[in-house]
Amino acid sequence: MKRRAFVTAIAAIVLIGVGFGAYLLASKSPQHRIAVEGFGKTTLVAVDQVVNDPEKFTGLIGVNGSVSSVDESKSMFTLGCEDACVLMPVRFDGQLPKVGTDVTAFGKIQKNEQGKFLFVAKELATK
Repeated sequence: MKRRAFVTAIAAIVLIGVGFGAYLLASKSPQHRIAVEGFGKTTLVAVDQVVNDPEKFTGLIGVNGSVSSVDESKSMFTLGCEDACVLMPVRFDGQLPKVGTDVTAFGKIQKNEQGKFLFVAKELATK
């Protein structure tokens, strides 16, 4: 009888641990939301997440990255991750940032005429 109670107690502890672990894994998301003036609640993501799966992100988002190049004639710059493993083209009609600046670009992902994805920023925030 004591053995059955012991096994039941161990099984209950294991199940509670598994449930708690699953909760922690589910709650750790690489995305978070902030309130941005004029944008409401906006999801913030890293540039490599957007480049890897651009169709996943709809609506207004904020993309964190580092400016790797600027083309003033096209009002565009490229946003990359820390190790420059991925690059995302960004169109912005305002003052373009300088190369090497860490920014958060707020806007939407769109497809251009060639069917390639492009991020159209409405606002930039430097870090």
